[in-house]
Amino acid sequence: MKKKHTKRTILYGSIFFLLLVIPTISFTQVSAIEPTELFDSTFDTQIEALMDLAKAPSTAFSVVKGNEIFYSKGYGEQSGTDIVYYTMQLTYPLTTTAILQLQEDTLLDIDDPINDYLPYTIRNPYYPSVNITIKDLLAEQAALAGNSDNITALINNQDLVFPDFIYDLFNEGGSYYSTDNWLNLEPGTVYKNAWLGFEIAAYIIELVSGKTYEQYLQENIFTPLGMTDSYLNQSDVPSNQLVKRYIWNSTSGVNEEHPPFNATGVGSAGVLSTVDDLAKFLAVLMNNGIHNNVRILEETSVQLMHTETDNNYGLGWFTGIYAEYKGLNAGPWLGYATMVYTGDVGVVLFTNQGLFDEGYAGKHQDLLDYVLLKAEELLPDPTETSFGFLALPIVLAVLGTIMVAIRRRK
Repeated sequence: MKKKHTKRTILYGSIFFLLLVIPTISFTQVSAIEPTELFDSTFDTQIEALMDLAKAPSTAFSVVKGNEIFYSKGYGEQSGTDIVYYTMQLTYPLTTTAILQLQEDTLLDIDDPINDYLPYTIRNPYYPSVNITIKDLLAEQAALAGNSDNITALINNQDLVFPDFIYDLFNEGGSYYSTDNWLNLEPGTVYKNAWLGFEIAAYIIELVSGKTYEQYLQENIFTPLGMTDSYLNQSDVPSNQLVKRYIWNSTSGVNEEHPPFNATGVGSAGVLSTVDDLAKFLAVLMNNGIHNNVRILEETSVQLMHTETDNNYGLGWFTGIYAEYKGLNAGPWLGYATMVYTGDVGVVLFTNQGLFDEGYAGKHQDLLDYVLLKAEELLPDPTETSFGFLALPIVLAVLGTIMVAIRRRK
C-alpha cells in the first residue's frame, strides 16, 4: 500500500512540476524589454556623435514592435518627434498602396496597360508594340529614363508641373518629348530606378478615383491610420513643425540652410511626414494590412508588395535590403530617409542633411545601422524560440503519458 501511495505521490508531483514549467517555456520566446533599457543615455551619446560625423543638424527615428510604436525620439536642433520631414522616395509604397486599394475596389487591374486609363497614349519608342502595365510602374520596370539630362534640367528649372509633365515628357506630341526620356529596354523585364513611373501611377489614381492624389491619400490612408502630421505640400505644414533643410558645403565647412522645397514629384516624392506617422504606415505593411485594428489593405495586396519582381524589388519597395530587411532608402537631395523592417521589428529614420559628398553619405548609414543594432534586440532569440516550440510538445507528451499511467493504476 505504501509503495502504491509513493508512486501516486511521484506522479502527482510530476504533474504539479510540469504545470509550473509550461508557462515558463511559453514566455521565454519573447523577452519583455523596456525602451529605456535599449535607448539609454549611452545610446543618446552615440547618436549625437554619429550625427556630428554625418553633419546632420536634426534626426529622428521610430521603432515598431509588432503592431505598435515601441519607441521614438528626436535629436539636435529640431528634436521633436512631431517634426515633419521630406519622405522623398518613401512616397513610393504609399502610392503603391493607393493603387492596390483601387484594385481591391475593382476600379483598376495592375496587369492592365496604362493606356487603358490615360487620356493619351504612352509607348516606349524602342518597343512600341509592348504595353506598359500599371504593375510595370510599381515594379520600376517601365523603362523610363528618370535621370536623363533632359529631365534633370527641367527639374532644376522647376519647369515640370504635375500631371501635365507626364504628357509633355512621354507622348510624342509633348513639349519636352525625347527618345532620351526612355531606356532601350523592354517594359516589364528589368528593374531600373524610375521615379516617374510613380507620377504616372499617381495620375491614374486621380483619374480612376475622381479625387486629387492628396485627397485620396488623406481619405484612404492618412485619416484611417491617424497620420495627422502627413502632408503633400510643405506650405500646409505648421511652420514650427517643418524641418529645416541643410546641405553641407565641404569646401567652406559650413552647413548651409536652404529654403523649403516642394518636390516636383507627387506620387514619387510628394509626401512630408513624421517618424511616428510613417511608423504607423510601416506597421500596416508589417502586419498584412492592419494597424491598430484598422485594415487599409487586404493581405493578398500586401503580399504582392512583398513579392520580388526583379533585383530584390517588389512593388513600391525592396523585398531584400540590408540582408533580411524589407524596405526603402531615400535621399540625399532633401535629407535622408529610411523605412525598413525584419520579422516583427521595424525602423523609420529621418535626417535633414542633403549631403552630396560621398565621404559623408556613409555616415548616415552609420546612424541607421546603430539604431537597427539596438532595435534588433527586440527580435526573439532564435535559440529560445526553437526550444520553446520543441519543448512544449514534449512536455505535453510526458503529461499525457503520466495521465495514462494514473488511469491504469486506478
